[in-house]
Amino acid sequence: MRIANERPWKFSGSNNFFHGLQFIPRCAFGFTSFCGEGLEDLGAMHLPVLIVAEPKNRADELDSLGSLQSGQVAWTPYEVAKNTHDRWLYSGGISYSELARKLGITSHQVSTRISVYKYYLKDEIAEKLANGMYSITMPYYIAQWIKRLINYHPLLVEGLTEEYVRRQMLKKFENKCFK
Repeated sequence: MRIANERPWKFSGSNNFFHGLQFIPRCAFGFTSFCGEGLEDLGAMHLPVLIVAEPKNRADELDSLGSLQSGQVAWTPYEVAKNTHDRWLYSGGISYSELARKLGITSHQVSTRISVYKYYLKDEIAEKLANGMYSITMPYYIAQWIKRLINYHPLLVEGLTEEYVRRQMLKKFENKCFK
């Protein structure tokens, strides 16, 4: 409890999954005190419940539990962005600066992660973020550029569609055509 009070950003929701029709709950970090008991002491009004994919086998299940407890499994940038977005939602949409303080990052990083997660579809960027072709800031800057394009040239974007412009800009970056 002392660690949770000193480092509130360490507390997250529980990862749960469905096995057929059965709901399998998992306590955060494997400590039952974080699954309902002691939440008021932490100042939490709600316990976020995250539904994740069912582990394929016992080894995957243990890896998942182990990563929750010790942070051994590295998250992809997309997963980090999703986690930041989800934590922002579960906290009731607090300010980015407040969330940044809780996460120990800058408010610009929070803004970038949330914007990228909200703007792009997972299949558009997740793999490229994971393999290092994209940094998290590159799709953020493209999204900002497209928003300005919509403001200054709405007929152009309407004619081409925003989706087309987005896909073309991502392809352009992949081909290293920015100069």
